[in-house]
Amino acid sequence: MGIEFITVAADSASLQFSWPDRRELRMSSSLPVESVPEAQRMGKEPATAAAVAYMRQHFPWARDAAVKAEPSGDMGDWHISWKKTAAGVLMPLRLDLVVDARGRIASFSSRDIPDPRLAPVLVDAAAARSIVMEAAAPASPNLGDPFLAALPVHDTWRPVWRFPVLGPATAGRETAIAMVDAETGKVMRGTPGS
Repeated sequence: MGIEFITVAADSASLQFSWPDRRELRMSSSLPVESVPEAQRMGKEPATAAAVAYMRQHFPWARDAAVKAEPSGDMGDWHISWKKTAAGVLMPLRLDLVVDARGRIASFSSRDIPDPRLAPVLVDAAAARSIVMEAAAPASPNLGDPFLAALPVHDTWRPVWRFPVLGPATAGRETAIAMVDAETGKVMRGTPGS
């Protein structure tokens, strides 16, 4: 039996979790979004402090990951995320919290997965870019900056170069992802031209 997701909905929020492992958990508030005057909106530091306190209480396994705070939308919300890297590879552990303008946790998404053992990285970013361009020929995709991530492929974790494919119609925003196995150099499914 594989991993399935169970959803529990209530008046004020919905919760989704993976079963039977319970390693992935998502919550989103169903409360209406309130407009908060700009002068009364929570700033970056207090929003981060609220998120860190919530993390310590509910997700202590994320405490050693790097934390980052960014504005989320135009209503004064903050996206606070925890991610972990090892040897330059983004690991699967994640915690994302959205703190609303009043300082409440509006949503979260968590993935408590231990660092997997990975094959060695034998293909560098420049070689991976060349591999994607060759696979996409005769098209010439506009590739953004790549990053290395541990991704599940079949029943194992692999080091993978991920390139955002930027589209002209989207003002340079990501429209797709091109991926190359960082050990074998194999183009992965979903990459333009694959």
